[in-house]
Amino acid sequence: MRTDGVEKENGGAGLREPAAGQGWRVAVGLGVPFCAIVLAIPFLGGTRMTVAAFPLPVFWMFCCFILASLCMAIVWTLSDRRRGDDG
Repeated sequence: MRTDGVEKENGGAGLREPAAGQGWRVAVGLGVPFCAIVLAIPFLGGTRMTVAAFPLPVFWMFCCFILASLCMAIVWTLSDRRRGDDG
């Protein structure tokens, strides 16, 4: 049995509420990539600069795909991997 959250009854779905102090996972896994896109694209949209023959906003979006993968890997490495495969 895990001690990281409180299991809720939801028709047997087994949904969990996150334990206190675990909000950093959401901030790193979702917040960082979201902010990288939402905050940067409006500023980059008006530029005519190119990187490797791509417009800067397109290149930035490609970099954000890599950033999102790295953020998810960081969250998994620092948190979920230590719990094991107990379901």
